[in-house]
Amino acid sequence: GFQVLHDHAPLLSSLRVGPLKVRDAAGVETIYATGGGFIEVRNNAVVILLESAELTHEIDVERAENARQRAEERLRSRDASVDVARAEAALARAVNSIHLMKKK
Repeated sequence: GFQVLHDHAPLLSSLRVGPLKVRDAAGVETIYATGGGFIEVRNNAVVILLESAELTHEIDVERAENARQRAEERLRSRDASVDVARAEAALARAVNSIHLMKKK
């Protein structure tokens, strides 16, 4: 992980599936469960493009558990038609959401 503060050097990077913590100018902190994406930092502005983002207090734990189970089943099936990379990404997103809910 990394932190972006005022006058941060220009940066363009990919982001992995994981939590994203945003602190606004008033010091209010918001945490999102993200599905990965990209970040650009330039001239004290931050642009984040994410595949998915969900506020932690809005995470549906049952939905995340079901997504985790479906992804695990697809990966265990060893079926040639399974898109392994897509199933692994779905599993990572579900595990991230479940982990963030348990930290609350």
